[in-house]
Amino acid sequence: MIIKLEMERFTVTSSTSFEDVVAAIKAAIGHPNMAEFWQSMQIATSAFEPEAVVRAALGETGRMQFVEFDHAMIVRKGTERHASRIIPM
Repeated sequence: MIIKLEMERFTVTSSTSFEDVVAAIKAAIGHPNMAEFWQSMQIATSAFEPEAVVRAALGETGRMQFVEFDHAMIVRKGTERHASRIIPM
């Protein structure tokens, strides 16, 4: 089976450092302890409790991070680009 996947890539040029931009993004999203998060979901006894668990885990942007992978690692392998700055969103 072949699945066609379309993506859009964009570049932002900023006077703010890459590290500062990444830190600001990470500070604005929730980072729940996923073991506690899933445990709270499993012991919920009503339809309203999971919503409360999710709301408590959200950051100021209304989003949370479930997991993070270093996709740039693939780009760095076999190249001289040891400092790739790629973050898929």
